[in-house]
Amino acid sequence: MTDSRRHTRALSTTLFFFVFVLVGWLGVTSVDFGVHWDENKLIGSLQDTARGGEWIPRWYHYPSMCYDIGMLVVVGSALRDRTLNRSEGLGGYLPRIAGDGRFRHDLRRVFFLLSSLAGLGTYLLARRLTGCSWSALFAGSLLLSSWEYMYHSRWVAPDAILATIVIWTLLAQQILREKRSSSSRRGWVVIASVLAGMCIGTKYPGGIVVLPMIVAIEGWPRHVPCEQASRRHQGHFGDLVLAALVTACSFLLITPGLVVQPLQFLQDVLSEVSHYRRGHGGYTVAPGFDHLSKILGYLVFCGFSKFSALAICYFMLVLLGTGALLHRRNDDALWLLVLPVAYLAYMSSQRVMIVRNYLLVLPVLAVLAGVGVQVLVNCSRRLLRQVLPSMAVVGIVVGLWVFACASRRIEHRICADPGGALIAWLRNQPDEKFCLSPQARRLIQDRLLVAPVNVSNDPAHASHFVYLSTEVVERSLLPANTFGRYRTVWSAFDDVNWDYYPTWVGSLRILDVSTDDASVKGLILRAMRSDQEQIQP
Repeated sequence: MTDSRRHTRALSTTLFFFVFVLVGWLGVTSVDFGVHWDENKLIGSLQDTARGGEWIPRWYHYPSMCYDIGMLVVVGSALRDRTLNRSEGLGGYLPRIAGDGRFRHDLRRVFFLLSSLAGLGTYLLARRLTGCSWSALFAGSLLLSSWEYMYHSRWVAPDAILATIVIWTLLAQQILREKRSSSSRRGWVVIASVLAGMCIGTKYPGGIVVLPMIVAIEGWPRHVPCEQASRRHQGHFGDLVLAALVTACSFLLITPGLVVQPLQFLQDVLSEVSHYRRGHGGYTVAPGFDHLSKILGYLVFCGFSKFSALAICYFMLVLLGTGALLHRRNDDALWLLVLPVAYLAYMSSQRVMIVRNYLLVLPVLAVLAGVGVQVLVNCSRRLLRQVLPSMAVVGIVVGLWVFACASRRIEHRICADPGGALIAWLRNQPDEKFCLSPQARRLIQDRLLVAPVNVSNDPAHASHFVYLSTEVVERSLLPANTFGRYRTVWSAFDDVNWDYYPTWVGSLRILDVSTDDASVKGLILRAMRSDQEQIQP
């Protein structure tokens, strides 16, 4: 390696770790964002462990990785607080801390830090694939500046953890693909298989990493003499058997409930399978093309930026990188693309669309975007070589700034005036007609003697309906998964993408929906029955 390349790699590594540390600090200081659905279930499992003495969660709709992480946080909190003594034990300590906000926040911090390691895995994998430190810097920073990935990372949920383990599994598989000696390959088969078992132990669809594992093992070496073909296939078969055994053992270590409570395990897994085939309130979609089109819409318009124009540009880099791999290196393309293609094909066959399920593919797409940037850097035209990569870097800075602002608002509880924000919203759109929900009307009645001229009491004469998120009682029926359906007038915190999580029970929001949207027509009509009633979707 020349001195120039060594200095370039050192500089890119330094810049990446600056981004990594910055994002980590922003994340761990902004965990007080409200309530998340899965947290109480996990904490309840930890309490059950303290009461029953069995170190298993006793429910298996998810595998046990999150539970295992939770137990480690419990032990760490106990050691930190120095309150776990012989007389009290876990049975006395756990129930006491379960309702403690500090423990809940510690849990979120650990999940965030573990999830942010996906950025490091993305950086390392992109550097190995492209051989370009700047492309790797872009890929890793792109994931860490993704609004969708980072707000999900604060959740005590398995999805961002799974995305992290998946990208590290792919990194181990790539190193395996690069090895030429059988002895060194065998070690990386074991490492990649342990990580594959961890993927399945985090969330069952994580088993999709088995597909690139098979490609990685069967694809080595690229060219061998004919007389070595038989010996090659025998070695590959042995590696596949080893990978299967190690993967199974890794999964069982994480989720021993498969052996300890096999009937309960089977019942919960089948229940989850039935759930995704049956539907889930407003998150229900038609399987097949409709579901796939909504997934692609989410990835294209939201995946890598809160601003759809930037997100589209980044996805174009993904397509450029994909095309470059297919054109130049078919073996790399088959290995890397089999995971996102197979996973999205499988998920689109289900009737439930909850977008956190698709975080798994974001690190892979970020690597492909890094390959796309390398294509631009190597381009002979000066405009493409200098201007476009620079614009991509500016976009990442914008993403980091968005996450920083959102984190500061959560940490310092910085909230603008909701009534003033609503009045400004109405005045800035004088040509639009609005109908306000009962509580939305009350927000402006104390400030204005006369309602704005573009406000109507009849939803039939309005093009927009404005309501407060707290007015909705049965949120489970609110329609989700349509980009741009819900426009946020004001929010206490910028903590979630409401288009895809309209059932969120976090901070207060004022929302604007179109009265032409048939999916929310019932919401509007029920809301206007009485000023004393809450909205029933």
